[in-house]
Amino acid sequence: MKILVVEDTDDSRVLLVDQLEVQGYEVESAINGVEALEKIRIAPPDIIISDILMPVMDGFQLCRLCKEDAQLKQMPFVFYTATYVDEKDEAFAYEIGADRFVRKPAEPDVFVKIIQEVIVNAARDNLEPKTCVEQKEEDTFKIYSERLVQKLEKKMLDMEKELSMRKKAEQSLEESEERFRLSFDNANIGMGLVNLEGRFLNVNKKMCDIFGYDREELENMTVFDITHPEDLDISLTFIQRAVSGEMENTAFDKKYLHKHGHTLWGKVASSIVRDIKGVPQYFITHIQDISEQKQSEKALKASEEKYRLVVEIANDRIFIVQDEDIIFFNKKTTELIEGTAADLENTPFIEFVHPKYRDSVLKIYKSVLKGENQDSSNQFIIVNKSGKELWVELSIVQV
Repeated sequence: MKILVVEDTDDSRVLLVDQLEVQGYEVESAINGVEALEKIRIAPPDIIISDILMPVMDGFQLCRLCKEDAQLKQMPFVFYTATYVDEKDEAFAYEIGADRFVRKPAEPDVFVKIIQEVIVNAARDNLEPKTCVEQKEEDTFKIYSERLVQKLEKKMLDMEKELSMRKKAEQSLEESEERFRLSFDNANIGMGLVNLEGRFLNVNKKMCDIFGYDREELENMTVFDITHPEDLDISLTFIQRAVSGEMENTAFDKKYLHKHGHTLWGKVASSIVRDIKGVPQYFITHIQDISEQKQSEKALKASEEKYRLVVEIANDRIFIVQDEDIIFFNKKTTELIEGTAADLENTPFIEFVHPKYRDSVLKIYKSVLKGENQDSSNQFIIVNKSGKELWVELSIVQV
């Protein structure tokens, strides 16, 4: 059994041919009515399956010519269409001699069953292949022209609608890209797109200002070129782990080298960007210059260490209280209490005050916190861990 498939769309034609060949049929194909007629006259098939809307010669014309030909009119003709799907289209198809009218898409098993029925019935003479309904040439041409014009008009409207939607999508994409570009270029922190090897693909002005390079220079460098040697492993480790899928983003502080040679600190946030299949594409990296902050932290730490040493070597007993608990004390305080650090740390200071003086000491402590008492000196008795009662003079300063 030989079948001729007439379909101008490559994917649809290949799919239909494959479906029929799987069923054991011999299948030949053509891309339009003219090519189909040439093949039919050379080696007539047992059945024709044709689309309708095709270039050069459409399916309606092909069917009509076959049904008007004495040698071809007995050949079963099946329309399989996605464009001509109205009831009027179906009626016209039967008027010009079609044996079946099937709308796309049809389930493969359903469509194959229809073709098998046509073939079986034709072989048993249960289905008399149809011929063209007798009518005037001008009437047929008029109906055909009307159907063709309607489909072409619909096709044009669909194309215009699709073009309009595409233009809107392109405009939306352009606007989105422009918003991103403006946000990228005018950001008050350094921003850069970095490839999977660590090379800069694009940087903004702030990034150039931070490192002292112009844009062309930076975009020909890698993140490793501007990284301090001590911190090279930080970015390398993140890139390797992100590409392997272990992590998607990170944040860290890192030392860099300015173009003029001095060291600067950057607060880094970086994320990997993947395509819809999850394949890594590039990194988006933000860098904020925190050199001044680091210098301030270093100076504060040095100052704290300086005053800590002063407090430690002082002859006075010095301790700090927060919410009535001792949170800091020097060595002299520990010696006075005759206890350990654990005896003092996070312990209410009032526990070391003799019960007789606790109320008065607490009153002074609270008045100092409120800013009501300028003269906070007070003499009272404390009781250390050994049980000794000792007279002390306490001066309280609010910090």
